[in-house]
Amino acid sequence: MRYIIIAYLLIGLLFGLRIINRAKKDPIWKRVAVAGLFIVFWAPYLFYPFIEGLIAGARAKNKKALDGH
Repeated sequence: MRYIIIAYLLIGLLFGLRIINRAKKDPIWKRVAVAGLFIVFWAPYLFYPFIEGLIAGARAKNKKALDGH
């Protein structure tokens, strides 16, 4: 799970840097860059508990199935 988040941040950072380079030429890209960087850096923290909950729920369901309940 940790590696997925690190990869996601690196990919987002690369795209963010490309958008910032465009933002220097076009003013509308500045807004896109700010929104994109905000999403890239906060999305993992916002969705991490949700993903962890899904994984925990799936494990509990599988355990019940394996126990024969």
